[in-house]
Amino acid sequence: IAGRAVGPGRRSFEQPRGIGRGAGSRYLNNVDAIWELQSYLLASADKGGIPIVGNWSVEDSIQEILSEVSRRVVQRYPPDPAVLGL
Repeated sequence: IAGRAVGPGRRSFEQPRGIGRGAGSRYLNNVDAIWELQSYLLASADKGGIPIVGNWSVEDSIQEILSEVSRRVVQRYPPDPAVLGL
């Protein structure tokens, strides 16, 4: 799950870039519903063992996703020492 997740008791609601004040206030008017949905998604991911990827910067998010995918691929298909010449 990729998203800007914040812990309980902390709220981080920035006005999305490129969206006018009217649209931004629509999000602020629905903070409780957004918070409830985010909480549900985070709890579901945690229960299912799905890693949660923070979305603080594109570079960090991509690095974290690629690292997790690489780890899972190696875990599922371990390197063959004979092929590697070991």
